[in-house]
Amino acid sequence: MQTLGRLLAVKKYRYFFCMVILVCLLFNATYATEKRKIAILPPGTTSPFHSEIAKGAQEQGEDTGFRIEVQAPERETDFKGQVKLMTDFIAQKVNVISVNAIDENAIRIAINAATKAKIPVFVHNSLTPITNTSVTEYIGYNQRNGGRACGEYAVKLLRGRGKVFIIEGIPGFHQIERSGGFLEVIGRYSGIKVVGKDFAFWERDQATEVTTRALRKNPDLDLIFADSDEMEIGAAIAARSMGRKIYTIGIDGNPITLDKIEEGFVTATLGVYPDKIGAQIIIQAEKYLKAEKIPAFLETPAVVVDKNNLEDYKAGKLWTDPVEGKAEELNRR
Repeated sequence: MQTLGRLLAVKKYRYFFCMVILVCLLFNATYATEKRKIAILPPGTTSPFHSEIAKGAQEQGEDTGFRIEVQAPERETDFKGQVKLMTDFIAQKVNVISVNAIDENAIRIAINAATKAKIPVFVHNSLTPITNTSVTEYIGYNQRNGGRACGEYAVKLLRGRGKVFIIEGIPGFHQIERSGGFLEVIGRYSGIKVVGKDFAFWERDQATEVTTRALRKNPDLDLIFADSDEMEIGAAIAARSMGRKIYTIGIDGNPITLDKIEEGFVTATLGVYPDKIGAQIIIQAEKYLKAEKIPAFLETPAVVVDKNNLEDYKAGKLWTDPVEGKAEELNRR
């Protein structure tokens, strides 16, 4: 009987011990899941570019076990809204925040608050440093070089002669670098005249209004360069409604723009593979959390896409592995 009692006691002990281990494992698994959370913070919801970034991040997150949360203000001009959302993410104690900032002055305080809370901050879609902050890594293509590539493409389309109008986004480093790179190239050709430029704040409808005014003033306009795809589409809508066929060039490489290129509705875009940039954010965040070394600046590829290379771009053949880059210093003009 004593032996039987000891056996029962041992079994009870083993059962209790196993239950304790199981509870601990479940607790640790739950804790790990809660801690593995990456916040993606676009500047707004009006552009498909940001939706593609989020899509790429979420797909990569599923593959690597991260929970991806995406929040954004409705309009890209809502700088305070973006700061508030970032403050909320800090309060949630997420593992990593990646932000596409439009106004560096507005977002600086939030980045520093995250750093103080020991939350690493990545900046995507930019290689321009946000001064007086400790950003973990910048991920994106070189904006000025992208503008230059669009300028070189415009020169070929116009064969060195023509009238050009520029539609710009929200005043800031994205707008300065993209338009600045384009103007650098165009300025070398005396036969190409920039007849005007105006802001459309990254929005299609506003670009349509801007283009309508521009074409009324300059009915012989040959080409419109827009700092983003959505503004390019807006420009093309205005031109079509006025019975004008002009060249249009944008920047982003959004799926809807690729369809418009195939249809002949717009001419070209600087394709930057936004979905792959989104995936790269998660790849780099995971490396950082594993204590792997990552560069301060990671440059992603960009290529002008038109009907000639559209299928290769869609198939991902024009994507090349990101490389360690360098800071894209702001060239104010």
